[in-house]
Amino acid sequence: MKLLIRITSLLIFVLPFLVKAQCVLNLTPNTTQNIICGESVDIVAQGYTNGPALSEDFNAGTLGAGWQSSSAITYANPCGPTLDGTPGAWFGNVPFPREIKTIGFDVSCGGEVCFDLDFADDDPCGGCSDCEDPDLATEGVYFQYSINGGANWVTIFYFEPNNTGTGPYYSWANYCFTIPPGAQTTNTMFQWSQIQASAAVNDHWGIDNVTIQPYNCGGGYYYTWNGVVGDQDTTVVPNVTTDYEVLYTNGFDDTCGTVLTVNVTPWSVYAGALSTNLNCGDCTTLLVDIINNPTFTNPNLVYSWTPTTDLSDPSLQTPDACPSVTTTYTGTIVETNSGCTGTYPVTINVTPADPGFYYSAYDYCGDAASFLPTITGDLGGTFSAVPVGLSLDVNTGEIDPANSVAGVYDVTYQTPNPNCILDSTVTVTINPLPPVDAGVDQTVCDGTAVLLTASGADSYSWDNGVVDGQSFTPANTITYTVTGTDLNGCVNTDQVDVVVVPVDDPTFEYPDGYSYCLDDTPSTPSILGITGGVFSYQSIPAGSNLDLDVNTGVFDPSNSDVGTYEIQYSTAGNSMCPDSTVLTVVVNPNPDANFVALNTMGCEPVTVSFTSNAATINSCLWDFGDGQTASLCGDVSNIYQAGLFDVTLTVTTPEGCQSQETYLEFVDITDQPVANFYPSLSTTSIEFTEVEFTNTSSGADLYWWSFGDGSDLDSSINPVHLFPEVADIYEVWLTAYSANMLCVDSLNTEINILDAVTFYVPNVFTPNGDSHNNIFQPMFFSGFDETDYHMSIYNRWGELLFESYDYTAGWDGTYDGSLVEMGVYIWRIEFGEELNDIRHIEFGHVTVLK
Repeated sequence: MKLLIRITSLLIFVLPFLVKAQCVLNLTPNTTQNIICGESVDIVAQGYTNGPALSEDFNAGTLGAGWQSSSAITYANPCGPTLDGTPGAWFGNVPFPREIKTIGFDVSCGGEVCFDLDFADDDPCGGCSDCEDPDLATEGVYFQYSINGGANWVTIFYFEPNNTGTGPYYSWANYCFTIPPGAQTTNTMFQWSQIQASAAVNDHWGIDNVTIQPYNCGGGYYYTWNGVVGDQDTTVVPNVTTDYEVLYTNGFDDTCGTVLTVNVTPWSVYAGALSTNLNCGDCTTLLVDIINNPTFTNPNLVYSWTPTTDLSDPSLQTPDACPSVTTTYTGTIVETNSGCTGTYPVTINVTPADPGFYYSAYDYCGDAASFLPTITGDLGGTFSAVPVGLSLDVNTGEIDPANSVAGVYDVTYQTPNPNCILDSTVTVTINPLPPVDAGVDQTVCDGTAVLLTASGADSYSWDNGVVDGQSFTPANTITYTVTGTDLNGCVNTDQVDVVVVPVDDPTFEYPDGYSYCLDDTPSTPSILGITGGVFSYQSIPAGSNLDLDVNTGVFDPSNSDVGTYEIQYSTAGNSMCPDSTVLTVVVNPNPDANFVALNTMGCEPVTVSFTSNAATINSCLWDFGDGQTASLCGDVSNIYQAGLFDVTLTVTTPEGCQSQETYLEFVDITDQPVANFYPSLSTTSIEFTEVEFTNTSSGADLYWWSFGDGSDLDSSINPVHLFPEVADIYEVWLTAYSANMLCVDSLNTEINILDAVTFYVPNVFTPNGDSHNNIFQPMFFSGFDETDYHMSIYNRWGELLFESYDYTAGWDGTYDGSLVEMGVYIWRIEFGEELNDIRHIEFGHVTVLK
């Protein structure tokens, strides 16, 4: 029996020299195993080089790092203590869904998740709060994982309640689950979820002691079994009680281990016999077997008996024993793979021999049935006969007259054991059978008379109403049997075949039918009657050709003319009674599947009209190449969007003949281009007239640009154009074309070129009261925004003497009502340009003279 037990909680025996090991080793099974010698035990080792990714006992009375819950959790264990008596995470009277989940962990190399779980009892303490049991199948808890951050959850196991509130899940227990392949990622979350409850005050449950243990991905660790490097798992077949020491190590600074004891119970063997009391010469069957029923894996059992005297084969489990004296045999069983063994004796008691026998009669015909003697003495002896010629079974004494030579024989029976040989003899006569001859076989046509006459015996009897020596007419082919009897009363028979040949059956058919198309494959007939005949045909009317094989009847419609043909099959020359049969087949023409179309090119959408050459009695199927179909013959149309399309027409006649034509790339419809662009500047001055144009058109392959300034057309995709240094509004047009120039779109915009800002500021004025040059005022000639102006006058110490927001108001040289001293003063002018957002700040000096 192969023992493999999955244990979710392991107790590891750590050897004294492994106390400082950082690794952990678990065995499955992890408890002492008891087997019967010859049985095997599968041992699976699982080593870990790192601690668990998560180990949560909830003893702190709160959710630790890496947890989140949909509802409030209580840690008071309202339905009784947990497995270790410490707090657990319990969902009491809170709304549902009730979910508690972890963050993502790296379990890409697999691992296992273990935890304690309990469903509430139904108020076990009388008045318990938060302690009502889940009792519907839909009120259970799902254990799930997610590999996409909790967006989707996959169920590993569903803890399903029952309506009795007892059994599994209704008391605290530990559960372990191997992480399935689909959950083995670097960021896997786990969740316990109850999505349905009767009410917030019902169906309570909790978990405790959650451990997520990833498997080791490698890192140079290996396993040894009793000091020998091996695989992670092994199968052992001990024949004595054995301790198996398993180590998990990296070979130099980290080793952990455990020991598993396998107790072996020896075999219980029994030997016996079908009969332990024999007469001399009798035999019995011995048996040796294991009675405590070990279950082997591919056992190789070897049997032996001692002594070997009078045994048929001492290496068999059940040899035949024919001892001449009382003998004690000892049976032994050895299983060579495991070395298990066991023995047991059996004694056979023997009584001396008796050769008595007789036959029920002693005079037989040569065709008599075989007959056996009645042995009144010891069984198992041998028979012999003289002279030679008697068919005698030396072991059973059975005589077969049919295989014996006629004559008189003395038959002797001798007891089997050479130590107790006795014999007795009887006389048996075998009479020969008469040599009956029914005559030679005959073959006749239907209605021909036949005469049957037998010989070789004294009297004759025929079956089927035939009288010996009288003619008759057989109705069909029959084998006639004659029975002849001689003077000794011995009977023999003979047979003669009378074959009646009927008129030939020339029936044949074409399984493919009798109506064909010109492109059909060759048709082979099925000959239902006589084979080996010849085929011929006649066309209706005459003159058409049918490709017909005269020997096989196979005809090829594709090499034949359209028409009607009578095909004849004849058996003449191949039998005594020939005949022929005629069948009519028709070869039909294939339809014309050609077609024409109008407007096969253009800009989307385009309606294309198609006309087929097919007759209206046919059925047509159009495939327009764009997913649309039609089933009309004659004129049809289809509205196409942009694309290059194959068009197929399939035409079928009422006889089922079909033609198909496909015109490749027959319809070419172009996208309608959409012209679009934008300039780098819509408004600029004559000082900067270079404008970049960005083409954002779609569905176009060719472009023409017109810049409205008399320059040549430009075919660039994204042109850069230098406008004249002349203030004006220029209308720019982009015309976009498809590759075949059939589809066009255009768009325009305006580019505004402004004059440059020009102005003059004097550097001296004489505010002396005469009629000349009494006011300091800048002069603007173009590009100036009259509403955006500010002038300030400062002395050498930075004191503001004058300011104005009116470009028509100048400075008269005074400050605070008095004329300033002669000297140099600083001016600051700030203004904006017309038609754009450009601003200027200018500084300068002006000299005041008197």
